[in-house]
Amino acid sequence: MDFGTWISEIEALVTFDVDAELWRKYFDAGLTPIRAIEQNGIDEEV
Repeated sequence: MDFGTWISEIEALVTFDVDAELWRKYFDAGLTPIRAIEQNGIDEEV
């Protein structure tokens, strides 16, 4: 899956605006869109 497709899946699942560059680290880490959303929630809490 390329990054454009991956970020589109994220955008389809969340209700907030996604800054693709901030999410690139999750893509580069090999996370699925669902895991990336979960990890972002954890990262936001810190």
